[in-house]
Amino acid sequence: ASDVYKRQSISSLEKEILRKNGAYVYLTKTYNNEGVMVMENIKNLVEHLSKTKSKSDNCKKCSLKSCSFVNIDTSRIIGDECDILFVGEAPGEEETIHGKPFVGKSGQLLRNYINRLPENVSYAITNTCLCRPPNNRTPYPNEIEYCLPNLITVIETLNPKLIVAVGSTAYRALTFTHKDKKQKPMSEVRGFTAKFKDIPIFTIYHPSYILRSNNKSLYEEDFFRLKNYIQDLQITSTYNTNLLNDQVSFRDVYKRIDYQIKDNLCFVKLQDKYYN
Repeated sequence: ASDVYKRQSISSLEKEILRKNGAYVYLTKTYNNEGVMVMENIKNLVEHLSKTKSKSDNCKKCSLKSCSFVNIDTSRIIGDECDILFVGEAPGEEETIHGKPFVGKSGQLLRNYINRLPENVSYAITNTCLCRPPNNRTPYPNEIEYCLPNLITVIETLNPKLIVAVGSTAYRALTFTHKDKKQKPMSEVRGFTAKFKDIPIFTIYHPSYILRSNNKSLYEEDFFRLKNYIQDLQITSTYNTNLLNDQVSFRDVYKRIDYQIKDNLCFVKLQDKYYN
């Protein structure tokens, strides 16, 4: 797995061989000036978002500019596909400590239900606002507006087959209704209710509401409907699980892959191999 491969393009079979050796392959239909396919990984997106706070004019205008920043969690994207993007409201205290969205008490509840989805469904998790509002308050409409370009960048980069809006704040941002004075109640927007461009949006309750109301049956209903909707859309990654060693968790094979273009060739080097 430490070999260096010379390829001008990578076939499906070769991608499977790379994946078998613990590699993370994220291919885009992007070519350099020499017409060679350029391999990019999700790390570029994560790095881009991490720089927005210091470089983006929107971030400099936002009242959350001095608040803690939490990046997108792409660790559960399998292979080169993102099937589902979960979009929450904003990070809380635990999220700022660990640097990942949805890791607090409510986040653990959400992740527990996400883990009930089919194993070969690839997903990422992010928030409408990437910075934590003071005292965990709901982000103001202007704060959502300032952070929307980041959310749009995430969606356009990952190109998920389905977006799950976790709570009303995410739903309003994704439907561009966050500035409307009259808002629809969650009871009206639960389930498949809208689209972001051509991507369907499936709205569920925020886990903090489930904990406050002490009514997990609402989540049972939400994820039962979500699971059925995933099946209806036939959302599954084409990742071949049979290629993986039984001792390696399927969801843990997401190692990065480095590349560089030289002399019209794409040099690919596998890193952090799982296999000896």
